[in-house]
Amino acid sequence: MLDWDTRFFGFPVAYLSCRYLSESVITQINRFIGNNRVRLVEYLYNCHDDRSVKLAEQQDFHFTDIRLTFDIRLGKPFEVADSKYFFGAASESDVPQLQRLTRTMYKDSRYYYDGHFDLEKINGFYSNWIEKAVRGTFDDQCLCLFSENRPIGFCSVKFTTPGSASIGLFGMDPEFAGQGLGKALLFNVF
Repeated sequence: MLDWDTRFFGFPVAYLSCRYLSESVITQINRFIGNNRVRLVEYLYNCHDDRSVKLAEQQDFHFTDIRLTFDIRLGKPFEVADSKYFFGAASESDVPQLQRLTRTMYKDSRYYYDGHFDLEKINGFYSNWIEKAVRGTFDDQCLCLFSENRPIGFCSVKFTTPGSASIGLFGMDPEFAGQGLGKALLFNVF
């Protein structure tokens, strides 16, 4: 069960962690769904496994998103030529600005594409996520690129193992797009 998602959306949401489906796994899934009255099951499967794809389709799973995982070893921080920009951790006072930024950013997310979610609720989901990242209660930290003491880009981070982390949310203010600042933020996160 995805506790935060369930509380936020107001109905049971679960995540299927098995990457390959079989008839016995389907039986277990259906039992779990019935016992927990699950309304949404998120499933990230191996799209190269023909059997899993066909079984998911037979169970009325609906394709809503594709996940790409990029892996990069970061070296020295990326320099920003303009001194009006600086990097740092977000603070509680940055939350309102960060929430404003998230309200326009995630129009291509799985929740938008699904078509069964209220748009304001989806916006609230990402707004809540970034707030939790700043407070360290979901992701561990929210790092930002600042201009004139306001965040113009952000990256929420969950530390996974020593020396590595995964990104939860990443975004740049559209006003600052196309200047290489997103790359600068990414290369200064770790």
